[in-house]
Amino acid sequence: MRFVRLAGAWLACMLFMVSASVVADDAESYRLTDAGLDRYERATEAMYRYAREHPEAIAALENEEGETEDEGFDARRMAAHFDAHAPGLREAMEASGMPLEEYFTFSVTLAASALGAAFAEQYGNPASGDMTPLQRDNLAFARKNMQRFQAFGEKMKKQYGDMESGDGESGTEY
Repeated sequence: MRFVRLAGAWLACMLFMVSASVVADDAESYRLTDAGLDRYERATEAMYRYAREHPEAIAALENEEGETEDEGFDARRMAAHFDAHAPGLREAMEASGMPLEEYFTFSVTLAASALGAAFAEQYGNPASGDMTPLQRDNLAFARKNMQRFQAFGEKMKKQYGDMESGDGESGTEY
């Protein structure tokens, strides 16, 4: 339940940004890599551990307003919000080798690329001519790593599935 609050705050921000195509300049120029994915997974695991160990901080995040539609996404502002309401989370996650701001940028880039890969698989690649070489590379990265994403999600569900909310929804999605 505690992690659901953190995941809910994080996921709400991520889904808004992806669905509204509000992506920070950093995310538009960010290249997904295997080394980055390794760090991202370690940082995600650290966030889960933090959520389990600090329910009061997660409750504070849940009770505070995050990004608004008018503000758009800014990894630095989002990290500052987490710093203010979840002290120690930055240090826990950055011990993985990925700065908190990069974690959010990686998340947005990964989510957009994974959605693009799923769309392309379902409907073909009609807009690929409009994509930059970096966007095509990130899309290929997402395609290449789909099984890894699913395996990591399952691993986290097994480890932290007990942190589900009362309504049966899990906050353990990758």
